[in-house]
Amino acid sequence: MPEDRKWDRFSFPVFRVMFLAMGALCPGSHSAACPVPLFWFLAKALFLFLSSIWVRGTRHAFRYDQLMRFALTFLFP
Repeated sequence: MPEDRKWDRFSFPVFRVMFLAMGALCPGSHSAACPVPLFWFLAKALFLFLSSIWVRGTRHAFRYDQLMRFALTFLFP
């Protein structure tokens, strides 16, 4: 097994259980409307998660002394 695919033996069973659980939550075999709210919730959560990582990775990281000065100057008074 190639080195970049080593997590497949863990991720495939996780996705299998996840899809079986989605199927159990939506009992109608022809019901396509049931997973739609779940899809949008996961899409929005993924968007917020990735955007927060993006902002955190591109913005300036404050040092401890800068955070203390900000707290003493603006937050406490």
